[in-house]
Amino acid sequence: MISFPSLSRGIPMRSITFCTLVCALLLGLPLAAIGQPNVDLSVTSLNYDEVSPGMISFQAQIQLASFGDGDAFVTEVRFLLDGVPVTSVPLAVGDRTAGSCSTNVPPDCDGSCPTIMIDGSSVDGVCVDYQDECVCLYLQTVNSPEVPFSDGDQLTAVVDPDNLVEETDEDNNSFDGPVDSGLASWGTMKALYR
Repeated sequence: MISFPSLSRGIPMRSITFCTLVCALLLGLPLAAIGQPNVDLSVTSLNYDEVSPGMISFQAQIQLASFGDGDAFVTEVRFLLDGVPVTSVPLAVGDRTAGSCSTNVPPDCDGSCPTIMIDGSSVDGVCVDYQDECVCLYLQTVNSPEVPFSDGDQLTAVVDPDNLVEETDEDNNSFDGPVDSGLASWGTMKALYR
């Protein structure tokens, strides 16, 4: 494996294999694009429902920001109570294309975003200013199976907990809050690491 500290425009690059480098050069791909993350995953809200005494089900809203074209990937959303993993749900994202959104410059992000597949469902995107770029933003709700809980447990949802997907921002993947059986659910909480 060859590691390049930086290539083109001073952008740091992660390790890439020699084959990847040779293939890219033969295909005429720009080196600055190789190995650069073009997606950001985050948890934007977290809800729960007490489905029966002592049992809850989580619902995490996952936001995917797509910075242009990208390949399909599979990761997961992990749900924790008091820092202990209680269940994980797979998250499968299909191939992404940029549409006309990526050709715009903020604040004029009014381009189109193609529909993508997330967990077998067609999801429409919206073109927004995100991290000072026009990107396609997609939202998907992920539901957990029922799990036991106690009042006061700290509830957490983490998307891509094992960092399988290289992202533009790895620090916005968590969202948490307390479980209170006196409340049926909550929708708006402050995200961690924002």
